[in-house]
Amino acid sequence: MEFKIPPIEIPDADPFANDALGRKESVEALAQLLQRVPAPFVLSIDSPWGTGKTTFIKMLQGLLNAEGVPCLYYDAWRSDNSSDPILPFLSEIDSLIKSPEGTKAAAWSKTKKIATVLAKRAVPTAAKIGTAGLLDLDSVIEKAISDYTSGTINDAVDSYLNERELSRQFRISLQESITLLCEKSGSDKAIVFVDELDRCRPTYAIELLERIKHYFDTNNVVFVLSTDRKQLSGSLRSIYGSEIDANEYFRRFFDLDYRLPDPDPNKFT
Repeated sequence: MEFKIPPIEIPDADPFANDALGRKESVEALAQLLQRVPAPFVLSIDSPWGTGKTTFIKMLQGLLNAEGVPCLYYDAWRSDNSSDPILPFLSEIDSLIKSPEGTKAAAWSKTKKIATVLAKRAVPTAAKIGTAGLLDLDSVIEKAISDYTSGTINDAVDSYLNERELSRQFRISLQESITLLCEKSGSDKAIVFVDELDRCRPTYAIELLERIKHYFDTNNVVFVLSTDRKQLSGSLRSIYGSEIDANEYFRRFFDLDYRLPDPDPNKFT
């Protein structure tokens, strides 16, 4: 007797081969929307847990892949034991960039090195990178990282300014990498699907949202976040208190909300 249903297969040749809930029309409509909206853009797909969000976005990813749009699927729940979301998230993007060469390799290398410093509790790692002579960045960034890791920053203002500069340079190098990826694929954007956000521990879920907003809000990148808004609102209140206006908070991150239509009860059964 099986208690867990195995993942539904989404064949590359036909993403809708196992579309038991009849959601092809909705997937096709969103695919057209995502190819037309200017990036940066964040779409939230909202539906309770267990109603088929993962299958829905994988069909959407399969359709976009078939149309030549570079896509990445990221299961946030699998990495919520990490102290900071930026590193596991960037490692997944690494698989999208794949084997960079030339200019793309240099830009992507810089992106990953800066991310190491920005991640919480990663300062010792960054210091070791610098000591080993592996920090192949331009002089401005090298100085910022040196100051950030050596303890020469004497006040909170200097610390903030250094981190802001690192964040700016991170977005610049990430933008360059994604632009080169899009040029190679012939698409004007890359689409990143973030799934299982509502199953993550509260601090990780909210930190991932904030990292996406502050570090990954760049041209040519569209995010599609699969969420159970009710559960995510509970995570938010557990961190910031019960008085926070969850809808107003999430409006800062999501450009458009899409409520997944309820499945036909007979088909669902």
